[in-house]
Amino acid sequence: MIVRPWNLFKRFCEFYLKTHTPNPNHWANFRDNYAAYFQAYEGSKLARPDERLRFYPVLGEATATTEIDLYYFYQNAWAARMVAETQPANVVDIGSSTSFVSVLSQFVPTTFFDIRPIEVNLPGLSARAGSILDMPLGPGTAEFITSICVIEHIGLGRYGDPIHPDGQWLAAMELDRVLAPGGKLALSLTAGPDCVAYNAHRIFKKERFLELFPRYGLANEALFTPHPSPMEALAEVEPGEFAVYATLLIKPVDAGPLECLGLPKAVTEALLDLTEGRFTLIGRCLQPLAKRLADAGATGAVIDFDVLMRGVLESCAPLPGWGYEVREADLARPFQLDPADPAPVFLAGPPLSPTAQPRMDPALNREWLSTLVLEATARHDRTCLIDAAAWQAGLPGINLPGYFTELAQAVYQTHEVKNAPGIVIFLPRQGG
Repeated sequence: MIVRPWNLFKRFCEFYLKTHTPNPNHWANFRDNYAAYFQAYEGSKLARPDERLRFYPVLGEATATTEIDLYYFYQNAWAARMVAETQPANVVDIGSSTSFVSVLSQFVPTTFFDIRPIEVNLPGLSARAGSILDMPLGPGTAEFITSICVIEHIGLGRYGDPIHPDGQWLAAMELDRVLAPGGKLALSLTAGPDCVAYNAHRIFKKERFLELFPRYGLANEALFTPHPSPMEALAEVEPGEFAVYATLLIKPVDAGPLECLGLPKAVTEALLDLTEGRFTLIGRCLQPLAKRLADAGATGAVIDFDVLMRGVLESCAPLPGWGYEVREADLARPFQLDPADPAPVFLAGPPLSPTAQPRMDPALNREWLSTLVLEATARHDRTCLIDAAAWQAGLPGINLPGYFTELAQAVYQTHEVKNAPGIVIFLPRQGG
């Protein structure tokens, strides 16, 4: 169905008039109540001759029941219960409702971050400016994080956040970075058949959402439709509609700084030692990876082929010791490295994604990768680190293990000396 812009505007006007024009009966009730009140006013025990009158009509609240947002009523109660049962020393909240954090802060010290910070003075509550994409916290410093109905909005611009289709992934990476190993994460989100209801929110399939946090344990979950419902009710949600899914996740106690790549802490430490703590990162959406490496003491340069990362970077603090360049992807031109920078090359994914570029020939990504690996190893004696899971998305239908074997053979055949630099390949993540 094609919807014309005029029809959208007309529908909006009809909706606005319907929801903002008081019912004529409300004015009639106001008039009758006004007359009744002041007819009895002179006989009131509290009447004062110098009392002033001003009009402040509030209409439509004489309802048979109290109108509330049942989703927030239940999910806020659920999140508060998770905190009360865990009894953390303190809580970090990102972007939840102010009514929730005001109550939460009265039984556990709470730090509340929002890109639209509030100015309040309440014991137990520290309200600060902060983005879920760039938390002003050190790695692994948060014991318990709450974020109620936030992650589904990130990247849609509704609240002034930077536009990015992968906003939920960028947010998940930052939550994982600041959460301590063994820490708990209480999240809620709109759930149902996968959908982007622009610019209100995304709607997640439950399994797709949980893939954002590989290896995390599931400690508790709840579903609101809007009343508490069994998890099986999620299958009955129609496309475009949603329920609210709430989950309490536990981060693995052995998680390292590159857990997002499926790398154990020991492997990460060995990687940092191999590269002497300096990298050249090449790919897409690299800010989370660069930030994790910076937290681990590494320095380097980033070449990012996601042009929307410019907007994300404007909202993030610069990383000391790192250079960040955003380029337009051009697979037709050979990629050239800076010969003055000997840092190992980390190929963190293809410059173009078939999802974003449906007509793109995957062979172009393969050719581009081959050229860059040979450029790095044969011409510059650099070690190449390849995230195979990220590249798989850019090389659909290609036998990835076989391809990387061929690539490694080409490197050693091209290199003129026996001690050729190596290729380190990270296998696809489990569950990610």
